[in-house]
Amino acid sequence: MPDDKKYAIWFFFDEPITAASARKLGTALLTYSMNRRHEIKFKSYDRFFPDQDTMPKGGFGNLIAFPLQAQPRKNGNSVFIDEHLKPYPDQWEFLSSISKLSEKKVGALTTKLSAFANGNDLGILRRDDEESGKPWERTPVIPLTKEDFPGTMRLVKTNMIYILKQGISQRALNALKRLAAFRNPEFYKAQAMRMPTYNKPRIISCSDETGEYLCMPRGCEPDIMYFSTPNIARYAPGAALGYSILDDIYFSSLTISPKWLPNSLDLTSVVCVYRKMRSSHPASIPNAVSANLLAFMASARASF
Repeated sequence: MPDDKKYAIWFFFDEPITAASARKLGTALLTYSMNRRHEIKFKSYDRFFPDQDTMPKGGFGNLIAFPLQAQPRKNGNSVFIDEHLKPYPDQWEFLSSISKLSEKKVGALTTKLSAFANGNDLGILRRDDEESGKPWERTPVIPLTKEDFPGTMRLVKTNMIYILKQGISQRALNALKRLAAFRNPEFYKAQAMRMPTYNKPRIISCSDETGEYLCMPRGCEPDIMYFSTPNIARYAPGAALGYSILDDIYFSSLTISPKWLPNSLDLTSVVCVYRKMRSSHPASIPNAVSANLLAFMASARASF
């Protein structure tokens, strides 16, 4: 689309429906689209009209510029366009042919689209500890396969973790971005009190992006490893910046004493911890700890 143009997608309903229902449909559709095009920004969730589920006390609602205004039309704006971005010759004839959505259809579409995102119209996001009574549980992730990743995943760790995007699917890049995105509590607080939500984003994202790299906060490193390890052949550092290759898996600056080991670890963490300790301080690993780790790995060898 031309950079100097702004576009809006209009939905038409055959009966009045609540703003909340319409917004849930738009949200679910946007979330579904992000799996196909990860470049869609999270601030797009704030570009719906109506821009809130309920009317603030004493408010007048949203000011919406209707299409087909005379002066803008003279400049080729404010009109409905086809798939080639060309205005329909007869705007009124086009409008009369539009299929309208019923409230039942809106609900069915929202449910169908949300099913691709763990049943949540906003999709899977990083979970705040306060959102769960079990803070040790990891945030669910979008199901992925080996086809979503290249054979070797290259990362560079400096001020952020830079992930080379080449070979990573749109779905996986979207899932990675969501490891560094969370709901904005200020938005939901204002919404619950029926106060204006203007200039309060629904989602706060801490990731960034360049033409070649997805840029993630350093604190997301354990989640990135847990998220992608089952689906790739090996990691490789994009530059010599403190990473050490540990067979086919690497962790950076990992220093863990045996006494810090919890009672249970997922297999990936166990392997990384054991390899790092074995290669750095083999004499410091008590025989009992080594035996337990090796027994754990042996019992799960088929799934690793």
